[in-house]
Amino acid sequence: MIKRTLALALTLFCTASAAGTVTVTDGGSNTSDTAISTEVLNSCTLTTTDAVFTNYTATQSTDLTTSTAGVSIQCNDGAQYTLELISNPGPTTTEPAMVHATLPNEYLVYLLDSISDGITLDGLRTYTADGEPVTFTLSYLIPAGQFSAAAGDYSDTQTLTIDLLN
Repeated sequence: MIKRTLALALTLFCTASAAGTVTVTDGGSNTSDTAISTEVLNSCTLTTTDAVFTNYTATQSTDLTTSTAGVSIQCNDGAQYTLELISNPGPTTTEPAMVHATLPNEYLVYLLDSISDGITLDGLRTYTADGEPVTFTLSYLIPAGQFSAAAGDYSDTQTLTIDLLN
C-alpha cells in the first residue's frame, strides 16, 4: 500500500507541472484550472441618416431650413474619440455646395445651420464614451436668392469621420 501511494503522488507531481493537465489513477480525483482571458479593443458604431430638402425656388424670401440629418454613435465604455465633418465645396466657391446631377459646373450652396446637444465636429474636441449611444441632429439650410442655380436635381455628400484616440 505504501508503494502504491508513493507512486500516485509522484505521478501527480510530475504530470501536474504541465498547465491544464492532470493525471488521475486508481479511483483518485484531481482538478485543473483553465485561464480565460481576452483583450477588449475600443470600437465604435457610427450611423447617419440623409438630409433631404423639400423643393427649392430662388424667389422664396427666406432660407430653406427644413432638412436635418440624424447621427448616432455608440462606443465601448472609456473609448475616446473625435468627430470631424468634412464638406465638399462647389466648383467656384469655398462653401459647401450641392452639384447639379447633369451640369457639373452648376451648384447650390447649403450651410450647416446647427448641431444639437452641444456637439462639435471640428476634429478637435475629445469625447469619452460611457457605453451608451449618443444621438444628435445636423440641421441644414439653403440660403434664399440663389438665382444662378439651373433647374434640376442637386446633391452632395458630407463625410463624418470618427477617430478613436486610444
